[in-house]
Order: sequence, then structure tokens, then C-alpha cells
Amino acid sequence: MKDEPEQPPKGGFFAPAKPVADRVNDAIEAWYADHYRRAAVAGRAPISADEKAALTKAITAAVEPLEH
Repeated sequence: MKDEPEQPPKGGFFAPAKPVADRVNDAIEAWYADHYRRAAVAGRAPISADEKAALTKAITAAVEPLEH
């Protein structure tokens, strides 16, 4: 029916808009950006892109089963 209002997301009004894995990835990205800035200011190398990708993959794999 076209006149029916859209259904609210599962969990009610305060349900997170993103899946858990996406929120975890966002948190990793925010941490890495701050870590990278601090490393640059201190004149040291941050973790490599490969290390970051491996970390993200491991955390996402650990969280995904919670969503199913």
C-alpha cells in the first residue's frame, strides 16, 4: 500500500542505523586516524596498511556471527 507509513527500524526509535560490523569498522577507522596523527607528530611510523587491514578483518570476522 502506497499510503502506509514506513515501518521504523527493528529495535525501535533508538536502534543503531548501521550494523555492528560497520560501527566497529568506523571505530577502528577513527582510532587509526588519531593514532596516525599522533605517530606523525611523534616522528614514528604508524602501523602499516596491511596490519590495519588484518586487524579490521579479524575484528569483523569476530563480530559478524553476532549479527546473524
